Amino acid sequence: MKAFKALKTMVIGLILLFTASVCLAKSLNYTDLYDYLIELKGWDATRPTGSKIESPGMEIISVERTYRKGKMEMHVEVVMGSAAMGMWAPFAAGFSMENPEELFKTTKIKGLPAGVNHRKKSRDGAVIVLLSDGKTNGKGSVFMINYLNMDYRDVISLTEKFPLEKLKNLMNE
Repeated sequence: MKAFKALKTMVIGLILLFTASVCLAKSLNYTDLYDYLIELKGWDATRPTGSKIESPGMEIISVERTYRKGKMEMHVEVVMGSAAMGMWAPFAAGFSMENPEELFKTTKIKGLPAGVNHRKKSRDGAVIVLLSDGKTNGKGSVFMINYLNMDYRDVISLTEKFPLEKLKNLMNE
């Protein structure tokens, strides 16, 4: 999971350096999103944590929580701001690909646009749900689960337990 966090930090840094300013219509604090990272029955979970990064005309908010059950692990994040659009970019065109090692596809989860990137042999990857594309309010946002030692179908089932519709509504205010 350290690699996921390092990649996220690098993406956020690059976006801060190179992305045009994005103005958010409503300012949230990262602690406002903690309640959306719910308890999952049978899973041990860390306490939610988060951050808010601001620069003139731009704001990136992220919250995260890690869940563990035996050898299975999920790192769940909600990201709002231009970093979210960078995370969603590989799925935005609706591209799908499958080979013996990997599955990459777009789908719907609870009616929302979603993407799956699953490495078959190592049973790890990511499931991402687009909460807001930012076109109407300047707030792009995603819900993402990076996972280890799991099948992507099980991760999708767990993703459906989170209050995605409430998050979508909050992100589109």
